[in-house]
Amino acid sequence: FANHCPQYFSNNAADYLVITVDDQGSGFEVTRNTFGLTFAGIAALYMVIDVAWILAVWSAACMGTPTEPMGRDEYLRPLLIFKIFAVNIFPILLLVFGVLQIAATRKDNYGCFEETPVYYPDKGAMYALFSILLVTYALELLIWPTIITNKVIRY
Repeated sequence: FANHCPQYFSNNAADYLVITVDDQGSGFEVTRNTFGLTFAGIAALYMVIDVAWILAVWSAACMGTPTEPMGRDEYLRPLLIFKIFAVNIFPILLLVFGVLQIAATRKDNYGCFEETPVYYPDKGAMYALFSILLVTYALELLIWPTIITNKVIRY
């Protein structure tokens, strides 16, 4: 049981890891709940790639002059295509992963089954930051359809 469940305290499990046991298959399979570590790792990797992409765009945008910007197109187009098709996979993955994790966490009364949780995991500051990240990723993904729609309407 998780530490927000009353069963956690009744078992005096302060020194144990929170694990999930699957006894439906052949034998027992013990897995650790690594959602936070996985989400933070993918988010950190995305942030590093996105910062590198921003620096590359900034470097390419500095080429030429305001009256003669034609030299920068050959560098900016591949960077924009890379952002649209390769880098945007990370926020999509993080958004889907986060929403699925929230749905899975709320099943069975936050994993406490029939007992009322001592506290709700989605009421704290970390959950608020997690929610802000999910909204930020969703808004960032909505920028590209907006740009494409704007281009289609103009031409």
